[in-house]
Amino acid sequence: MSGSVLVLHTGGTIGMVGSPDGQTTVAGALGPYLDWIVESSRGDLPPIAFLELDPLIDSANATPDEWCDIARTLYEHRTDHTGFVVLHGTDTMAYTSSALSFLLPNFGRPVVVTGYDFTVRGSHFLCDIEKPKCTTKPEHKGKEGDGPGNLSPDGKREAFIRDWNLWVRDLATGKETQLTTDGVKDFGYATNNAGWVHDDSAILVWSPDSSKIATFQQDQRKTSTMALVGTTDLSWSQWVTGSIAGLIAYVLTLTVTGEVSRSEVSGFIDSLRARLAARQAV
Repeated sequence: MSGSVLVLHTGGTIGMVGSPDGQTTVAGALGPYLDWIVESSRGDLPPIAFLELDPLIDSANATPDEWCDIARTLYEHRTDHTGFVVLHGTDTMAYTSSALSFLLPNFGRPVVVTGYDFTVRGSHFLCDIEKPKCTTKPEHKGKEGDGPGNLSPDGKREAFIRDWNLWVRDLATGKETQLTTDGVKDFGYATNNAGWVHDDSAILVWSPDSSKIATFQQDQRKTSTMALVGTTDLSWSQWVTGSIAGLIAYVLTLTVTGEVSRSEVSGFIDSLRARLAARQAV
């Protein structure tokens, strides 16, 4: 057994490079980045061996099959290295880490699962394989009540909800741009507040080139409030008999500069409301 560390690249933002279609994962692109890490360590790091899953995976699509592939690869090289680092997308990193703890009992070697955005002693770092280097992630404190940021594919911006409206923040400068202005309680943009799972995060999709956002405006103004009383008291808008269901009123495409393309789905809403009224009349 050597004193080396095996780095297993499974996919994710950390291995992405720019392309005409936006950020994309490219096999082998991490090689120069790892070489830079070793050279920059000035002898403080052990030798690094490098492997990649084939094919690389989008962590949002990771399944137990991928967990088993990762565990199998680690176990096959267990006696060849003193430590292991798994590079993984952040979407499901926690799930993969938990699965590996059960799939590798008595493994006897340290396994670190990490990705594009990681924390060391309270500081967040972002890694760019095209430079290559890791830099401290800019920390910009928003206002109290702001939702968590939804990071753009190029890692330069994040979209978030403030007072029921959608905003974009430039991570390098901290500049904030308000994309919508008419959001109000129960009629907000990109809200994740309908159902058993709900929080302040923005529900949206970035375009591959990070210039546009697709999202929605949800109308819950005539929806009743459902209360759940138990160990934790919760309440949220929920359809009940006699009320109007919370529906998507508009589907929107927004640019990061604030231009909005809005598609109304009122005809669909009116149809559903007519059906509800007819059913209540029976």
